[in-house]
Amino acid sequence: MAFRNFKQYFNKERLRVIHVSIITLAVIIAITVLFSIMTRQKAYNKIDNFMNETTIALEQKIDEYLYTYLQNNLEYYIRPSNYSLYYESQNKDLSFYFRIQISLLDSVRLADYFTDIALYRAHDSNLISALNTPITLDRIMRNDFLESLASYYESIINLVKSNTPPDKPQFNINSNNEMTYIYPVHNINNWRIGETYLGLATLYLKDPASFFDTKIEQLNSNGTFLITNNDKILLTDGDENTLSNEIIFDILTNHSEKSIINKKIHSTNYIYYYVKSPSSNITYHYYEQAPGFFEYIFSAEYLSIIYILALLLVIVIYILICFSLKLKSIVSFNQLKAVEEYKLSIEKSNRPQIEILKDNLLSIDTNYKNYSLIIFEPDISFIKDMSKSQKEFFSKAIIEQVEKTLQQMELPNVTTLQPDGFVITIINHEIAISIREFVNKMPSILSNFTNCKFNIYYTAPFSSKDKAVDAYPRLRNIMKYSLLYNYPNILSLDKLEKVDNNTKAVDTMVLDTIKNYLMELDIDKLIDYLKEKIHSIRTNGYSYNQTIDYLNMVFCSIKNYFMDKSLEYDFDSGSILEQLNQLNSLEECINIIEQTLNTYKDILVENNALSNKKNMDSILKFIDDNIEEVTLSAVADEFNITSAHLSRTFKDNMGINFSEYVTEKKLIRATELLKENTDYSIADIANKLGYNTASYFSSKFKDRFGVTPGNYKKNILRNK
Repeated sequence: MAFRNFKQYFNKERLRVIHVSIITLAVIIAITVLFSIMTRQKAYNKIDNFMNETTIALEQKIDEYLYTYLQNNLEYYIRPSNYSLYYESQNKDLSFYFRIQISLLDSVRLADYFTDIALYRAHDSNLISALNTPITLDRIMRNDFLESLASYYESIINLVKSNTPPDKPQFNINSNNEMTYIYPVHNINNWRIGETYLGLATLYLKDPASFFDTKIEQLNSNGTFLITNNDKILLTDGDENTLSNEIIFDILTNHSEKSIINKKIHSTNYIYYYVKSPSSNITYHYYEQAPGFFEYIFSAEYLSIIYILALLLVIVIYILICFSLKLKSIVSFNQLKAVEEYKLSIEKSNRPQIEILKDNLLSIDTNYKNYSLIIFEPDISFIKDMSKSQKEFFSKAIIEQVEKTLQQMELPNVTTLQPDGFVITIINHEIAISIREFVNKMPSILSNFTNCKFNIYYTAPFSSKDKAVDAYPRLRNIMKYSLLYNYPNILSLDKLEKVDNNTKAVDTMVLDTIKNYLMELDIDKLIDYLKEKIHSIRTNGYSYNQTIDYLNMVFCSIKNYFMDKSLEYDFDSGSILEQLNQLNSLEECINIIEQTLNTYKDILVENNALSNKKNMDSILKFIDDNIEEVTLSAVADEFNITSAHLSRTFKDNMGINFSEYVTEKKLIRATELLKENTDYSIADIANKLGYNTASYFSSKFKDRFGVTPGNYKKNILRNK
């Protein structure tokens, strides 16, 4: 009998052990698979983040060191320069080319990322670079002895042969394995007559691998980063065992970008990802061999800890099951109900405020088909100085007025006050006109008991109360437009969301505009400009983010100006967002700027005068050193000021115009050249000093010295 009892006990326990073992194994397998999936997703996210950060950094680098450089020097009406003069002018004089090449050499000498700049002029097929003298493209393609130049200018030649000017900058690599960045040059003011294309400008990259440095080893030492153009690989970074061109361009053609691509190639799984450049013809690629299932498992972090916890969990469950089977009493139904109610109360007390608000709004009675959400936001400047009891009384009065009006219109509603001081209500109504009637009449109703102004935000009708309540976060988000539009306004969710999606910049030239006004110390015009932009922001529907970016550039430009003048300033050192959070409107922002500038105006005027005097000696020396080719714009660029400011400053300090001073200096230099070297012809000297013709030079010389250059030269020879 004892043996039989023992056997029954043993069989019973063995069955429990088998059950527990099966459960343990199932839990471990489930956790392993789940963790493998999580590890794979983490690897995918890491690749995605790496590519996003890398491509953004490279695009910014291309924009800063290549695109912006060429745009500033080639778009004629944005920033005149010797480069843009080359395209605008029909001049083929050697001195003109010499001046262009000197500018190119100076730029290359100061450049960090390119070794040469080449300019191609479309109307006469002329080519010039810092390293090569002017030559026509026709001659390069026609003469065999110019083979080296043909390979050097290969990228330009191929584009010209295609007879289709590129519509945006692009990268190429020539047979000399040099990477080039080609920029199409257009005259933006000829668009009406359809003749905008002027030619091409090309930068020769010094070290493409250094320029496109991706730090690929920080992601995966076995990964490969590629840069391709339309039909070839430009650069490879990382593992040299690259896939073939056919495979890469097949993936590029048949798969969408910015998504992880798993592809088996020659019995090997690869992870592939690519992003196309928005500003040029290149595409960024990354790929690596995909780890297998077990590689993901063994690379998982804290895997042993998870296994131990899983085992402990199973053991605890087993103990609880055994213990529960030995309990002789069962918890009563009332006790279970009490426990559930307690848990529910705990969950409710820990719920987010927005969920509690949604539950409250969802309790609205339903009589009609449509639901709309409305927010009444009082002017912050009106209520900010109120005491707590005053705010409570004020808020209750608003709610009473809203509910009373809705009762008169027989519209079911739920109206509640939010901690931020605004009132939110959900309305059940029959037709769309009800909501418009209500919001249009509320400003006059509220004005009967308070001088406070309100912004009223509302949604279009929804077909269910759930959809209307779910729109609350969106409606709450657009309340930020109170800063832009001030008070009072009636604003719809649909309209403001369209405004919020507007990516158009308020003013792309804001930094130069502010800088010019400050250099002129014309504070009144600066304030008028800012007020005009505020009006434009409100009437043309610029987004909140673009407005903040614009104000940020305004503040930064003013700060930089004060720093350049070595002055302490009253602007906060915090971010523009932090400063704007302390303001109630854009008008307050302008008032702060105006007060600050007026406070320091006298000091700025004095500093500006001292700075002009100090700089004048340097300006005169620069003119003397470069008298043979000096221009007003060249001097202005050298000293980082506008041509108009330089002209006015020069006149104030020297008493004569810039052009008169330069003419006088050139004529004096002409007498020196006639004395130094009598072998110079009159035409040589005229050309050297930048005069278009020898006859014009002679007339200017005679007006100044009373004799022609020829007679002056004869007198010198006679005296010798």
